[in-house]
Amino acid sequence: CESADGVSCSRARCTCVRGRPRLYDPARSRAYKATVSALLRIQARKHGWKTATDAVGVDLAFYFKTAPRADLDNLAKSILDAGTTAGLWRDDNQVMVLRCEKLYKQKEASTAMRVYPLV
Repeated sequence: CESADGVSCSRARCTCVRGRPRLYDPARSRAYKATVSALLRIQARKHGWKTATDAVGVDLAFYFKTAPRADLDNLAKSILDAGTTAGLWRDDNQVMVLRCEKLYKQKEASTAMRVYPLV
């Protein structure tokens, strides 16, 4: 599956509502995860993927036009969160193998993902 330009998973922000702390994702991260989740759902249906109940492996490649400032682990976390929301697996703790790479000086910015069962 290929998606749009990678956006790293930002740290949760905190605000107070009626005197109680409330954590939330920044708008940019939320929007990116929602977009990726929708794309993953489409690809999962297209390829007959059912929600994984056992261990899976995930390969991720992030392609950038220029050297990104984003940390690779934060880029991966955004995609894993979107995969959970899309129903690729029940929980991202099922991802037992995770291979990631970040490449720049590419003609186009994109993200490539491969998910496979480990059983």
